Amino acid sequence: MCGAHLAGHIELFTALESAYLSKSFADLVHHPSVIALVTTAEEAEHHTDMEPGGPLAKGPSNGNLQTAFEEPYLGVAHTRFIAALEYYSSYGDNKKPYMKSISVIQSSGMGKSRMVEEAAKTVFTIPANIREPLPEGQKTYPPPDIKLRAYFMDHERKSDKLLQAEYAILLKHIFATAKSKFAYARDYRMNKSLTLAAAWADYLNQDQTPEEVGTERRALYDQAVGAAVTERLMIATDRYDSNGVRFQELKGSMSLYSLFRSMCRSAKKMLDLVKNNSLVGKNACFFYFDEAHCLTAHPAILTEWRTRNPYHNLGSVLSELVGQPIFFIFLSTNSHIQKFALPVGLYPSLRVYKGTYLIPPFAELPFDIFANQTLQEL
Repeated sequence: MCGAHLAGHIELFTALESAYLSKSFADLVHHPSVIALVTTAEEAEHHTDMEPGGPLAKGPSNGNLQTAFEEPYLGVAHTRFIAALEYYSSYGDNKKPYMKSISVIQSSGMGKSRMVEEAAKTVFTIPANIREPLPEGQKTYPPPDIKLRAYFMDHERKSDKLLQAEYAILLKHIFATAKSKFAYARDYRMNKSLTLAAAWADYLNQDQTPEEVGTERRALYDQAVGAAVTERLMIATDRYDSNGVRFQELKGSMSLYSLFRSMCRSAKKMLDLVKNNSLVGKNACFFYFDEAHCLTAHPAILTEWRTRNPYHNLGSVLSELVGQPIFFIFLSTNSHIQKFALPVGLYPSLRVYKGTYLIPPFAELPFDIFANQTLQEL
């Protein structure tokens, strides 16, 4: 059992080596991969009839995918996930993350989206779904944020620098828009006697259907993406590379550093508001991208002005927020985990300055989530 667990959690080798060298297991017992192996007596008592971490209860009310999401959540995967991100956010300078983001990679239907939705009732969360359009007749849940996804499209002829500028602008406006809607969630919280995180989640989920996000969530991205689109049109200019190929680059008069600073200020204002209105740990906010595999597609042709995919460029932007109490989460069914890893060669000097530790994927969601229920029905 231990050997199999180690084989699936390569990062434990480094943690074990550090524990033996330091002759201290204090950090090891709190490591997420160790916690994942342990089921406490209390959990066993309360969850003997279910797999730990199982996301859905299967019952007669599951008329569609949305009602399945609304069933009582089974298991403790969401609490372990929150604890894992708290653990990574507590790392000191000797193991400082390059950016505070994590990939959750698991097959479709295994509980990724439901887990983060449940975690959002505890930690203030900005949700985003950038799923591609489905073939006619196919259905899935949750629904996508269509305007947000459109912002990430048509990137082939844009330079790495311009993409980073566009992503910084987008995040700035999302933070600002979330902050502007904070009062509505606060009033909603008082009326429903909910925690701030749960009230915000309920507020965004109002009127959501299997096909479309709720009215307030759509309004959030209509406002944020609309402002970002207007601003990004003002920062781009056409250029020609040494082969005569036309591409879009960041205007020489624009400073990427200034755009990053503006984004960070916007994030801080939103996060300060969250911290002032609720009890928070190391992470005051989660920001998750569901169906994030579309960001890992490399440009068709690598050039002198474009060498990275959207995810890697977004990672450079997120690294600017590593000092803020916000954690970014990428959910995907893509089994090629290496596509979500930032290559060591990308801005090595910045990684030395900001941090070098890359957080491993979270893949503790069980494959047999309905095993006990199925056996009982036989």
